[in-house]
Amino acid sequence: MINVVKEFVIQSFKTLDSTQDQLHRQIAQGQDVHGVIVVAGHQTAGRGRNGKVWQSPRGGSYQSVAFRCQKGKPQAGLITIAIGVCIAESMALRNIPIKVKWPNDLYLGDHKIGGILGELSRGSLILGVGINGAQISKAVFGKHGFRSVEEVHQLVRKAFRRTINELPNRRDYSRRFAAFDFLAGRTVAVKNSAEVFSGSARGIDRDGCLKIEGDDTLGIQVVCSGSVEAIEISE
Repeated sequence: MINVVKEFVIQSFKTLDSTQDQLHRQIAQGQDVHGVIVVAGHQTAGRGRNGKVWQSPRGGSYQSVAFRCQKGKPQAGLITIAIGVCIAESMALRNIPIKVKWPNDLYLGDHKIGGILGELSRGSLILGVGINGAQISKAVFGKHGFRSVEEVHQLVRKAFRRTINELPNRRDYSRRFAAFDFLAGRTVAVKNSAEVFSGSARGIDRDGCLKIEGDDTLGIQVVCSGSVEAIEISE
């Protein structure tokens, strides 16, 4: 499990290669980064899952936080889902209908506007959230939205804090996730290290794993890692 953070320490940069990599470097140097949030106005080498390039032009919200973990491997998958749910819930209060696509993407309509990345480094969990300003609809800013990107920064930081405070109580994210599930009612193709198959997305279990309903012979399969793409919306 993750240690509690009393206060965050904010480190701001105009430009970085990657907020994730900045924390990795500090950890490698022996620095105590528990509760440190690194913010960049622009990333030159932003990345997502599996080393994919994450475009990070100016005007977006790019930040990563590090948490020191107690003994045992933290459930990074569940934690990224939890952060996504907390962000979506906060956006909903501003009438912005953000959806969470398992395992770590944020969508507005059919457009991906953000992603969440969890990585382990020498006993710490580094969590990054990127919300790409170039892909944010104008609906995000305005009367019911945000006046500036700084407000988006603050919302993400609140999601960090909420998640860390809630995890010890083992909140039921499967129920909360259902309200923002981008894949709900869709037929999806799943690719992991062992196989490729398709089925209907049926939400997540208490560990944050995706449930896929295949044909009668397969029943419900549980996917805890891999990539998922929507094929079509089931009727």
